[in-house]
Amino acid sequence: MRHILFIIFSLCLLGNLQAQRPGGAGRFRGAGGGERIESLRIAYITRELNLSAEEAQQFWPLYNDFREKQKNANDDRKGKRPEDLNDSELEGFINAELEREAKVLQLRREFVAKVRKVIPLRKVVRLLSIEREFQKRLLKRLQDAQE
Repeated sequence: MRHILFIIFSLCLLGNLQAQRPGGAGRFRGAGGGERIESLRIAYITRELNLSAEEAQQFWPLYNDFREKQKNANDDRKGKRPEDLNDSELEGFINAELEREAKVLQLRREFVAKVRKVIPLRKVVRLLSIEREFQKRLLKRLQDAQE
């Protein structure tokens, strides 16, 4: 029941944010912006995947765990600006970046292996494209807000 209420809340939230004028996207910046974006991501995935209540109950813990691990892997790059490094440090930066990308790819493989056991394979494939679509829409909305 809790999951159904959460899904309904997420869909309402997405509808309200889409109804805002284009400049409203600027509200993502600042405190809580990341949380709002994650709420939008959840609502978008929920709507586009059309998960049953049983599927959602099994899917969301796996997805949230994957996103947390992915975030932790990406946090390793924070504070490192290539333009501030000398040539010998850049070699280490490149190697660390390639290792981080390999780690994220391994996390995605593990996630897909787990999630394909709880939702149909067609929805797993759809999820991969849904994530890309969400990123594109988010970037477009942020660009529109800056204009």
